[in-house]
Amino acid sequence: MNPRHWDYYNDQQSLPIRLQAGRRYYVEALFKGEGSPNHGAVGWSLPDGRLERPIPGSRFIAGMPNLQLSTGGVVRLEGTLNSPYLLESSADLLRWSPLETNRAPFEYRPLLNPIPAFEFYRARSGP
Repeated sequence: MNPRHWDYYNDQQSLPIRLQAGRRYYVEALFKGEGSPNHGAVGWSLPDGRLERPIPGSRFIAGMPNLQLSTGGVVRLEGTLNSPYLLESSADLLRWSPLETNRAPFEYRPLLNPIPAFEFYRARSGP
C-alpha cells in the first residue's frame, strides 16, 4: 500500500473538527501497526477546500530550544530545524530585550561589546 493513500480504510478519516483561525491547538496522532513496514501521517482540509497532506511542519510551533554560550561570547541556538525562534537577553531576569529572530539553528554574536558578566538569555518559538 502507498504510504500516502489517504482513503484506503474507512476509519482513516475522523469526523470533521472545526478549528478557529488564529487559535492554537494541541494535535496528537497515535499509530498502531501490525507487521512491517509501518508509517503514519496526518492531513487536513483548509477552509477553501484545499488539502494539506501531510500537514506541513510550518503549521506547528517549534520544540524547546537549546542555548549554548561559547567562551568567545557567541550564543548558539539549536531547536527544531528551520523553525523561527526569538532570542532575548536580560540583566535582571525581569525585563527582557529582543536580540534576534531567526530560524534554527543560528548564532548570535554581540556586535560591539562583550557579553556582560551577568547577562541572561532565553529563547522561545515564534517570530
